[in-house]
Amino acid sequence: MGIFSAIGGFVSGLCSSIGGAIGGFLGTAATAIAGLVGGPVFGAVVALISAISTIIGLTKKDEKQEELGAKASLSDKKPQDFDSYQAYIDHVSNIELTPEIKDKLKNDESFKTECITMGASLQWYGLNEKIGIMMDIPSFTKLVESGIKTPEQFQTIANTFKSKEVEPKISDAIEYKLPMKERTEVLDTLKEGVDKLEGSKEIFEKLDKMLDEM
Repeated sequence: MGIFSAIGGFVSGLCSSIGGAIGGFLGTAATAIAGLVGGPVFGAVVALISAISTIIGLTKKDEKQEELGAKASLSDKKPQDFDSYQAYIDHVSNIELTPEIKDKLKNDESFKTECITMGASLQWYGLNEKIGIMMDIPSFTKLVESGIKTPEQFQTIANTFKSKEVEPKISDAIEYKLPMKERTEVLDTLKEGVDKLEGSKEIFEKLDKMLDEM
């Protein structure tokens, strides 16, 4: 059943709510992030998503991903009910968690991980919307694996793709899943963005290794 299986009682109901979100408005991102759980980059991926969300003003500085995810599961509204993900996140942030949920977040790691996944997914869609790009989680993961560690580094690369009007299909390009012309365009834009960063040599070395392993 995986991490989104019911874990009994009250938590079972909340997990079902999260599962519904994963199958709906948070589907693709939540599934991709969930696939990273237990792996070496899960923590870095969700942490960077959270940091970017804070830097661009999408979420409050003290807003924890697990709390955001738990709050979203309690809401009877979806992002489609609002004009933007920002408006939806603002709505969700104002929801009060019950003592029972707070206790579960503190003492149940599986439940906390599920809520982190949901919160990070919501932030991911929100930051894509706010920055004005359409990047998927596998592409973001490739950036993290290559050494992208800060919101500023990510924004530099994202803004390069945006200014060139190139869709950032980084993962598909690295894995040779794009037509040659489009793949070249994506990789050239990625190179242009990375060139603007400090430590670009180390990042290029990791990207080259990814390409060699395909």
